[in-house]
Amino acid sequence: KIKQWASLGSPNGSHFEAILDAEESWRCGRVNAAIDEYSNGIKLAKRRQFVHFQALANERLGALLLECNGEGESSWAAKQCFVEALRLYRKWGAARKAELLQQQIHMAFQ
Repeated sequence: KIKQWASLGSPNGSHFEAILDAEESWRCGRVNAAIDEYSNGIKLAKRRQFVHFQALANERLGALLLECNGEGESSWAAKQCFVEALRLYRKWGAARKAELLQQQIHMAFQ
């Protein structure tokens, strides 16, 4: 159904489709495709000013980067994604989600 909405040009479909495609790519081990799809989802959500989807995609991209190689540049990039997700969740007004993510960030990068 989401793919159908996106193909019809629905503003509620394209970013969500990209995020779901990223999840599927990650699950199937296509890491580079997942990174590209999350990045596209972030870009599309930002264009439509869907702050909560920007936050979600940043959080998931951070988790992917941390899982794949939690050292060096990947670790730095993952932390940047998490920090951006945290900022966006707060902007959206999801204080409890931001609090939980802050705890996860602290535990992952202590």
